[in-house]
Amino acid sequence: MRSAGFGARVVLRILATTDLHSCLIAWDYFTQQAAHGRGLSRIASLVTKARAEVKNTLLFDNGDFLNGSGLGDFMAQSHPAPYPHPMIEAMNLLGYDAATIGNHEFSHGLDHLRHAMKDANFPLVNSNYHFQDLDFVSTSLMLERQVYDQNGQPCDIKIGVLGLLPGQTMKWEAEHLRGRAVAHAMLEQAATTAQTLRSQGADLVIALAHTGIDLSNGVQSEECCAQDVVTLAGIDAVVAGHSHQVFPEDSQKQTACPLMLPGFFGSHLGVLDLTLQQTAEGWQKLSHSVDLRPIAARDPQSGRLAPIVADTPSILRLAHDTDAQITAQADRIVGITPHRLHSYFATIASSAAIALIGAAQTRALQQALMGTPHQNLPILSAVAPFKAGGRGGPENYTDIPAGLFRHHHAADLYMHPNSFSAFRVTGAELTLWLERSVSKYSQILPNSQDVMMHNPSFPSFNCDMVFGVNYTIDLSQPQMFDTHGTVVNPAARRITDLRFQGQIVQPDQVFALASNSYRLGGQAGFAGTSAEHVIYSSPLLVQDVVRKYIAAGHLVPKAQLNHWRFTALPGRSALFHTSPHAAELIDEIAHFNPISLGMDVDGFLRFRLHL
Repeated sequence: MRSAGFGARVVLRILATTDLHSCLIAWDYFTQQAAHGRGLSRIASLVTKARAEVKNTLLFDNGDFLNGSGLGDFMAQSHPAPYPHPMIEAMNLLGYDAATIGNHEFSHGLDHLRHAMKDANFPLVNSNYHFQDLDFVSTSLMLERQVYDQNGQPCDIKIGVLGLLPGQTMKWEAEHLRGRAVAHAMLEQAATTAQTLRSQGADLVIALAHTGIDLSNGVQSEECCAQDVVTLAGIDAVVAGHSHQVFPEDSQKQTACPLMLPGFFGSHLGVLDLTLQQTAEGWQKLSHSVDLRPIAARDPQSGRLAPIVADTPSILRLAHDTDAQITAQADRIVGITPHRLHSYFATIASSAAIALIGAAQTRALQQALMGTPHQNLPILSAVAPFKAGGRGGPENYTDIPAGLFRHHHAADLYMHPNSFSAFRVTGAELTLWLERSVSKYSQILPNSQDVMMHNPSFPSFNCDMVFGVNYTIDLSQPQMFDTHGTVVNPAARRITDLRFQGQIVQPDQVFALASNSYRLGGQAGFAGTSAEHVIYSSPLLVQDVVRKYIAAGHLVPKAQLNHWRFTALPGRSALFHTSPHAAELIDEIAHFNPISLGMDVDGFLRFRLHL
């Protein structure tokens, strides 16, 4: 080991990406449009610049790099592909030092993951899972690097790396992980692994934690406990992820701890500088600074994103062949939709885009249950709006024009690779299912004005609309569930006047509820989803269910105005954010007497709704 002597100082720069979701270039294959806020091809330019600024650098990825885009889906459908995964090739080209596993690395199965990683030149690490047959995943890493001090003198440093993944992944990906993996408590395993690395001589320890940051001080969940990981003894820095947040939001303000979460889809490069000093006890951390560097900026007048860094040609070349194939597949004509399908108002009013998925699921379940003991059960269909703004920004909406319905439109409607499933639920369980869903909305107290309509930390993919019943949502009442699906107000009841075929739904009434594989196993607090409730499970993706429905020429429904509604709350108002493109469709929510308040700094169009 070379040592520059006591007092030597080194600046070690940690560069990081997270939740790339196979976004290799600045293009959205689901909408077939440019997407300036994404793309490893643009992050690559920032990596080159950041490396030139500081001699001692490491580059890490924090998981969910393999799946979640048109490219990811195409490579999974092509399995086993006769050529390397373009994302892996790009990460090799950029020289990643290591990566951890995200929950979506399993979304297309372990065989696909194994096949993709055989071409990787960087190691994978995960410390709180034990996998039966993923021998390329290390429980920890020790990176030995030569660095240079302030005088340009070389010295050696040992950097321990651990990786963390939420325990809930065992439920989310049960189809692929059941019997093949065991999850251990994230915080306990992180502490143990950090101490082990220290005992093995690590001078510092970096945690690649595929978990978000809880800014609400709510119930602790392994999905959002990065701020707890960074306080563990022996851990010097944390790269967080999973929740698609940006932290810190203000890179100019010194953060209290060496923690960063660099966005999603390649929106930002995380840059964490650690200043270390050689002492008699080894390398000591003196200070840190965090900078999140974006690839795009939003025009304050138009609200549109524009690139602020260039693509790296060598990365673009890696995408060339698959890009042509994906585009050809995406443009295939499936059928026709007689009217426009959009999600601009999908969380506040019935939506034709969501109704189409509901109708397709209902039709598919009717056929699946024929000849089974469940064939006479009344069929309902639960669908959530995946693209409804939120952290995805004002670009995160579906908008499919009337006319030809193409292959990529189904993926735009239903972007996640969830397979089709169904449950046997009682009326009581159905009510709880809906209560869980409508906990997304804020409580509107008497005389309240301009309350935010939605809890921003509650993802829209947990806000199910159930088709086949009618119901009313009373927002004067508190939420029964928190963001993570934990009951916080047991007596709360927002769902009122729940009816099937005009009659009040009884607690012991039984239904077949069409849904998806993400709900399996009691996922995220939804009632009636345990194993004994499952009456149908198919490997067919929900987006393929939609394609089959359209291709067969079935009716594409319009918005069902009386399907569900909010209880009238005279004298109260709420603020609702959506895409600027929604302005031309404002008549669809005329019953709220909406008033436009212009755009906010994030590019969303704001409306005041009168309830």
